[in-house]
Amino acid sequence: MRYPLILGHLMSRPWAMRPDTMRAFAQILHAAEMGQRSSVPLLGANGEGAKPEVQGMRWARKSARGSVEMEYVSPTQRKEGSPTKAVAVIPMHGIIAKYVDRGACDSSFDLQDFDRDLSAAANDPNITQIVIHAHSPGGSCTGVAETANRIAQVADDVKPVYLYTDSDCCSAAYWQAASCTNIFASEMACVGSIGVYLAWIDQARWMEAQGYDLKLFKAGTFKAATLPGQLTDEAGQLLQAEVDAIAQTFYGWVGERRARAGVAVDQATMQGQTFLGRDALAVGLVDGLYNGLNELLNDLLNS
Repeated sequence: MRYPLILGHLMSRPWAMRPDTMRAFAQILHAAEMGQRSSVPLLGANGEGAKPEVQGMRWARKSARGSVEMEYVSPTQRKEGSPTKAVAVIPMHGIIAKYVDRGACDSSFDLQDFDRDLSAAANDPNITQIVIHAHSPGGSCTGVAETANRIAQVADDVKPVYLYTDSDCCSAAYWQAASCTNIFASEMACVGSIGVYLAWIDQARWMEAQGYDLKLFKAGTFKAATLPGQLTDEAGQLLQAEVDAIAQTFYGWVGERRARAGVAVDQATMQGQTFLGRDALAVGLVDGLYNGLNELLNDLLNS
């Protein structure tokens, strides 16, 4: 029952994720439920499904030749401490969620893992700056505001935190980005998609055609309201109110945090649309453009 339950959650909870990724995710789960494997890509700014191989925090430092070199940080190395004057690079790669079942979706990104790495980088005296490398279309709203607050706390009180994307930084991922000291992107990155939605599909007619007849026994006006054939106008209004409340928190956070970076983001910019990196710069969603992560790291290590 793992996949039907995930699909039910997908269609009954608010999400801050690009709609095209939602459609692909639903298609993959439907295929898995039928015992098939879907080739639909979940990640990538232009339909490219390749997910970066390296997961977990890395150290960036200057090599003897003066170039930027990065190495993966194992749990043992984290305990021992980082090289002197390094920049921590923390990936935010995949569909954002909390308490992820990786067996159900290998394109997921667990906020628990990120929180752990952020804390380690913040507490390491040899880490001078932190860079979040985003490759994410967004994801679940659960836990996103709390992690955004943690990023802001580090950025405001401990050490600079930057975010860079050369692919996708959308929706829930941009919620995290807004928490940072500054945001950077490549010229053709996909940035924005600020907003929240809930995509609910009533399967009552399909169930009827398959010979299923749902008999529901419940207590509570809104209990089981999202089961097939059960969504009343009153329950629909309750779901819309939940989406609106999360969205207002999202909008307010982006406005507040970008103002701290000296940028005013217009409400018209936060209507669910995405921007190329160069256009995101023009509307205040990013603070600068870099061709690649190493270019940004080189500037930070030389500062």
